[in-house]
Amino acid sequence: MAPPSAALRSPTTNSLGRLAIPDHDHLLDIIPEPHRAPVAQALRERFGADALRGISPLTGGRSTALVYRVDLAERSCVLRIVTQRNPLTDPVRQFAAMRIAAECGVAPEVLHADADAGLVISAFVPPQPFTTLFDDPARVAELGALVRRLHDGPAMPPFLDTFQAIEQALIGIAASGTVLSPLMSEFLVHFEQVKDALRPHLTLGASHNDLNPGNLLHDGERFWIIDWESAWQNDPYFDLATVLHWFGFAGERERALLHGYFGGAPTAWQQAKLELMRQVVSCYYAVVFLLIPLQRKEFPPALDLDRDSLPSFTDIRAAMRDGTVPLATAADHARFSLVMINDALRRMENVEYAGARSRLTD
Repeated sequence: MAPPSAALRSPTTNSLGRLAIPDHDHLLDIIPEPHRAPVAQALRERFGADALRGISPLTGGRSTALVYRVDLAERSCVLRIVTQRNPLTDPVRQFAAMRIAAECGVAPEVLHADADAGLVISAFVPPQPFTTLFDDPARVAELGALVRRLHDGPAMPPFLDTFQAIEQALIGIAASGTVLSPLMSEFLVHFEQVKDALRPHLTLGASHNDLNPGNLLHDGERFWIIDWESAWQNDPYFDLATVLHWFGFAGERERALLHGYFGGAPTAWQQAKLELMRQVVSCYYAVVFLLIPLQRKEFPPALDLDRDSLPSFTDIRAAMRDGTVPLATAADHARFSLVMINDALRRMENVEYAGARSRLTD
């Protein structure tokens, strides 16, 4: 008998050429207890007792959720199981956000959701490589328009605003006894200026709050956004700045993204708010990457690194695409955090930052 990890991806035939229905109970062995029974029940109720043909894990991302591809008689879908319940992973909020996003046409269809069991089943999107698509500014503009469609849609469940999320993360870091590095402490002093300038201009709208390349799919025709664990009401510019942060669009591609989002060239005021929101995004992810090892009870060191010795965030993004960025230890995460903070400080030294802050405070 094949081990549980050797889950079938498609029906097989026996020696007589008849369809051999897999042992469904055996296929579900890949699901850990205590989630197996609720998953079996959900699949039976939604698709029928004999629909299951195979199940295999989908990897990638840094969520604590378990994610699987489920192959059925007529279609494939994605099963997501919330394994750690806390305010950040609340299945009620994230499943509601998934439904809203699906109804807006920016996320795959939600086929079944059970917040009490912590599981949700959505349509499977066969992913196609999309990085080379962004060589065409028109495809970048499509992404901008997709993000705008989300922001123009119904409200998401409320949770934290932009600055509250950062403050809560810093509280968690301090509670662990972790000492912030001098570079991070220096940035946080300057960051007060960013908060003062942006706070009067913050608005709330439906936001994904983690628009990195791992949460974007392309099916060969269009883009889809997945993984709505961090979705709630937030300032829409946070999503826009996050796309720039992780995808590294600049020059013509940045202009295409903003044209697709705003429906034309952004105004000077919109550019100014976006410039400062990029500082917020850098700060947010810098503290998040300090928190990640703390979930494993690993404590990041307070690295005191010379700024000139740190690689640029542009280089780090390229290395991430190649899979050559080490993120195994708490020290790796602390160094990665400092790369983003150093990049943010360098942006603060540019005339664009000074002009943006002046425009929003005058």
